[in-house]
Amino acid sequence: MLVAKYANYPDRPWSESFIGHGTAYAILTFRYNREVFNNLPTVRFELDGIPLYDPRFDSSVGGSGPQRWSNPATWARSANPAVMIYNILRGIRLPTGEVWGGDVPADDLPFDNWVTAMNACDAPMGSRPSFVAGLEVKLEMEPAEVIDELAKTCLGQVSEMGGVFRMRVGAPSAPVQFITDEDIVISAPQELDPFPGLAVSANAIASEYPEPASLWTSRAAPPLFNPTWEAEDGGRRLSTSLNFPACSEVSQVAQLMSAYIKDARRFRTHRLVLPPEAFLLEPLDTIAWTSTRNGYTNKIFEVVEITDQPGTINQELVLRERDPGDYGWTASQDLPALVPVTGLAPRPPQIIAGWSVAASTLKDALGLDRRPAITLSWVGSAALDALFVRYEIRLKATTQVVASGLADRAAGSVLVSEGLLPNTDYEVRGRYVLDRPTDWSSWLDVTTPGVYLNGDDLRGGIKGLMDDAGLAPVEILATLPETGNVPGRVVFLTTDAKLYRWTGNAWSREIAAGDITGELGAPGSGTTLAGDAVLAGIISAGGISADLISVSQLSAISAELGTFQSAASGERVVIEDDRISVFDAANQLRVRIGRL
Repeated sequence: MLVAKYANYPDRPWSESFIGHGTAYAILTFRYNREVFNNLPTVRFELDGIPLYDPRFDSSVGGSGPQRWSNPATWARSANPAVMIYNILRGIRLPTGEVWGGDVPADDLPFDNWVTAMNACDAPMGSRPSFVAGLEVKLEMEPAEVIDELAKTCLGQVSEMGGVFRMRVGAPSAPVQFITDEDIVISAPQELDPFPGLAVSANAIASEYPEPASLWTSRAAPPLFNPTWEAEDGGRRLSTSLNFPACSEVSQVAQLMSAYIKDARRFRTHRLVLPPEAFLLEPLDTIAWTSTRNGYTNKIFEVVEITDQPGTINQELVLRERDPGDYGWTASQDLPALVPVTGLAPRPPQIIAGWSVAASTLKDALGLDRRPAITLSWVGSAALDALFVRYEIRLKATTQVVASGLADRAAGSVLVSEGLLPNTDYEVRGRYVLDRPTDWSSWLDVTTPGVYLNGDDLRGGIKGLMDDAGLAPVEILATLPETGNVPGRVVFLTTDAKLYRWTGNAWSREIAAGDITGELGAPGSGTTLAGDAVLAGIISAGGISADLISVSQLSAISAELGTFQSAASGERVVIEDDRISVFDAANQLRVRIGRL
């Protein structure tokens, strides 16, 4: 994408050779509106972390799985702090070929010890693992510094003795040796530091940690106070702080704070010498000490330091008071998850306000309905940053979209008629056109009115064809139109069921006399009757007979009164002011027609 778009960019052209091997990077593309923004956005990335080797999933070293130290492609990402420390001690190879970390052989990291520490981190605490961690490591940071931060997240301690590294997670382990006062070498000096000064004491703790809900910015965890401890310290609150930059779980931070402040109240530290049997002890091991002199009954102490005394092989130990109960924690003590407080949570898509539809018609200049239409309406004063509203109209029966377009947002409505059929069921939806998330409204039902083509729609091309064929459309109306009239316009009036013709000056029901024609006499004789021109001579001469006269011919006879007799047949025609009667030679009535 960079090559396609910026290969010829004048300032910083991009080429195929610009490859950051082993480098994580992001391509950011912004729609930049200079009238809205005065600078590029500030961005922040969440990273999953690099793949790490976990010996628990390596079947070649006693684990179970496909991971191999020699093949980083088999490694997997992990949030386990003990796994992270293990990888740092063994050394993380950088893309440059350098090793960052300890480069410690696997034999100097006892498998059983480290697997126990890793499993302790993964042990469930309600719905979460007991301990997780994550840290952005800069190459200028010392590996030991990073190990300390990761160990803090799991109540962990790492010891080294003779080049062998061990780790303990959480509460002190079970005692590996039990001693009494008689086991202590009395010829060697002993030291006891029972209580530190108030300057180094603490009875309250506050912490900060990176909170994901606050875009990973540092946030203060709820502080812990203890009125009993404050009373023991002369009624003073002695606060200490311990931050956790590698822990982003507030519940885990609360668990760590509770354990660390309790452990800090274990003041007793002993320095003593034990006989050679203590040679097997290692740092982080615990012993149970029963002492009449000190009032101990199987009191737990952890080995902080151990030193061989030359010549005697006696072991000089530094012991620190510990209590496994200080590390107790249950899922019910977890804190509720934080609500994001950055104000930058993703906005929900905006729905068009006041969306409604109604059946309507498209009218002409006379206010007459000419086409079926639909009126789309919305709140024009809402979403002021939207310029347009997009709409779609589809057939309800087939869901085929038959009309779509843009409308002015501020107008609040639009009339749509193009492509719509009369008396048809449709569905309509709309949405804002914005540079932020929007969503379609729901589909609304509407049925178009039954407005069909009328006489005006036949004018123009179709009217010309009808004129050439001698045809004229008849318009069906309730009232006679007052405008748009042209000679020859014919209207059937629904109020009186009569035909009207525009003469050029007025509407008329009259039929021109010249248009009233009919054949008189024998068929094909060519003799015609026109209007009121009824020739008595023709009638009396037998030009009209009862056998030949038709209703249409009789209806065309005007009000010429009189009686006419056929000399040949003896038939007689009587024309009166309201009817015409035909009698045969025997004076029997054969036809009587009321006058039109």
